[in-house]
Amino acid sequence: MFALVTIGASSTDTRAIRATSQPAPTQVKQVITLTPQAAAEVKKVASEQQMVEYWLRVGVKHDPGTDRYEYVLDVITDKPDAKDDIVQESQGVRIVVDYRSSIFLTGCEIDYRDNEKGRGFIFQNPNAK
Repeated sequence: MFALVTIGASSTDTRAIRATSQPAPTQVKQVITLTPQAAAEVKKVASEQQMVEYWLRVGVKHDPGTDRYEYVLDVITDKPDAKDDIVQESQGVRIVVDYRSSIFLTGCEIDYRDNEKGRGFIFQNPNAK
């Protein structure tokens, strides 16, 4: 399943889902990986916003009206919550995922494309149906 998503840059935390407190697992599988193109675009957005210390927050948001899920991306400067978030790194970009979203995103690869059809982030998610 592929999804095209645009990214916003803000210093506020726009979490789609607030996870309840859960114990941190001792070994966490890599939830999300970025392609070199996606990492370069995130770094470009952060640089344009003059962000020195930043994270890429990735999540899923449920729309009860349509009973569908959508991906949420944001470049944030707020430090992640250690008890509610998984923080990992891919291609030199620190990625933050809340525990609830990690259920839907584990194994996901995010790519970035800029061509005649448009530009944006593309999720290649083995969990999507």
